[in-house]
Amino acid sequence: MQTTNMLIEEAKQLVALLPYIERATGKTAIRYGKSTFIKPCPFCDKTSHHFSINEVENYYNSFNGCVPGGSIIDFMIHYENLSIEDAIKKILGMANLIPNKEEKKMTATKSKNDATKIEEVDFTALMEKAHQNVTQTDYFVNRGLTSKTIDQYKLGYLEEGFAFAINNHSAILEKENDSSKAYKYFLPIWDNEGKCSYFLTRIDDSLKTDNMHKIHNLKGRQAQLLNERYLKGNDPQYDVIFVVEGYMDALSIEELDFPAIAINSVVNINKFSKLVQDNQNSLQDVTFIIIPDGDEAGDKLIENAHKKLSDINVHYEICELPQGYKDVNEFLVADREGLRQFITNNANKTLSSKKGDFLIHYLEEFLSTVKENKIKPISSHFPTLDNTLGGGFFPGLYVIGGATSVGKTAFVHQIADQVASEGIPVFYFSYEMSRIDLMARSLSRLSLLKDRNSAVSDVEIKTGRALPKVLTFIQKDYHLIAENMEIYEGRFGENVDSIESKVQRLKRYHDSFLVVVDYLQVVNASKTSLMGERSTVDAVVTRLKQISRDYQVPVIAISSFNRSNYNLPVGFESFKESGAIEYSADVLMGLQFRDIHQLANQKDEQKKREQVERWKKKYPRELELQVLKNRFGDASSQMKFDYFTKHHFFRGL
Repeated sequence: MQTTNMLIEEAKQLVALLPYIERATGKTAIRYGKSTFIKPCPFCDKTSHHFSINEVENYYNSFNGCVPGGSIIDFMIHYENLSIEDAIKKILGMANLIPNKEEKKMTATKSKNDATKIEEVDFTALMEKAHQNVTQTDYFVNRGLTSKTIDQYKLGYLEEGFAFAINNHSAILEKENDSSKAYKYFLPIWDNEGKCSYFLTRIDDSLKTDNMHKIHNLKGRQAQLLNERYLKGNDPQYDVIFVVEGYMDALSIEELDFPAIAINSVVNINKFSKLVQDNQNSLQDVTFIIIPDGDEAGDKLIENAHKKLSDINVHYEICELPQGYKDVNEFLVADREGLRQFITNNANKTLSSKKGDFLIHYLEEFLSTVKENKIKPISSHFPTLDNTLGGGFFPGLYVIGGATSVGKTAFVHQIADQVASEGIPVFYFSYEMSRIDLMARSLSRLSLLKDRNSAVSDVEIKTGRALPKVLTFIQKDYHLIAENMEIYEGRFGENVDSIESKVQRLKRYHDSFLVVVDYLQVVNASKTSLMGERSTVDAVVTRLKQISRDYQVPVIAISSFNRSNYNLPVGFESFKESGAIEYSADVLMGLQFRDIHQLANQKDEQKKREQVERWKKKYPRELELQVLKNRFGDASSQMKFDYFTKHHFFRGL
């Protein structure tokens, strides 16, 4: 008679993993030699070759650790967010295997409506055994934990490592292998009743090899969060709860007597948001302070947190670690009192805001900012523009509009190049032009500045015809721009969340930088499917304004004009869907032909178009930048420019 576990193992071999993942993700596998990969990764969307599938053993793995590796059941749990019981029921059904209903193992608890639900597993005795040996290692003490926390969470150690657990608990659905004994440190997860139904193991670093992860998750069992108990119950104990990725990071905060939840993997933010939503009524007065790791996984956590938590009624904040610390536990080990102050300050700030976020809490920060002159404008290197803006670009939202083909992208791109050439980073989101197009334009512009008589066009550069000339100055003149410019090739309709996540990453490494969004009308809001065009633009403008404020960076957004205003002097009504643009932008400017006012009395539309075409053909093209709104200076000035269209170069007059 086959047991349920035997049927599960048989089903995992019968149902091919690769085609299942291809169907579930809509992605096609790529084969390199004997290896098979899914690109981009279904879990972190990176395009590197790290999510691999072993077709022989029906097993998947992520080499960068974005998700624990495992069988098809593990994939169902992590990708489809199924419970272990539902995943097992699904795979048994796919394999046409029916468990013996009379089978009784351990203390099986079955749902009335689910004949295949397996037993609720109790690892308590195993964890007690591991905890009895914890004095045999100084690992946890070296990680900054005292006996108070070690004993409270019953952290454990076994010389035989995870192999002991495999051989002494029948509910662990794994086979011993060469690495099993390396995972010697046991990290239990306890429920409200003091029972352990899930645990993690941590590797002994002296035994780790390149193909081994630091943390091992139980295969075939749905991952659990450390301290899920804080989310459950009708009467929450805390007003503020910290949320981190790693188990040891959460214990580092608990060590300082503050409540913390560890999601144990970025992908588990789905489970966290589901638990919060299920207990929403009792958590409405709780604020979650999310502290991401200082790496790419931390960026992904922030991005996923915004996606999952913004649509449910929950208060949350993102709190970044000081520079120099990868995670909370590293902070604890290096500077215990520094971490205590950091956690205490953020908790008190949140608690104070609940009572009233009075300015007294910000007075010291204000005086420090003013005294140290931390807010410095970024020069555009157009003197008249800088003077109009009060010295350059301050943190805020700048919207620059213009009719189609007037040269607004060339103008803003030249500003970006000029800023980058001064060693200031520029993050350029290009949703229309490719990186190659923009780089060729930069080089063409530089060739004009170097020698007007031998200047080459961007077309000549892209086709390779001007390569010998370009190579003579590219290393010297373009090198500094390239060192400080990142061009992100966005997709039409991409979500504004991706802009914020990338700005957040850059802010970790640079105090001052410029953000360019080219252009406004092709970026989507978080809830685009529910919005019309005007509502979408309003939402995007509002978010860009918030990004400029929250991260203290200047953001330049290029905007198109209404077609009906192409041949009219620029005004507020010129901007497409202009409601939020007019009110949210700190500075609003429009690029137009210098003599556009001559058309004011012209009634014949055909003659208007003919005149505009004549202006377009002028070399250089005569343009002006009209200021409509300016919170930092003159709100009605005009600045004159000559635009050398062949080389995408603007000269201020």
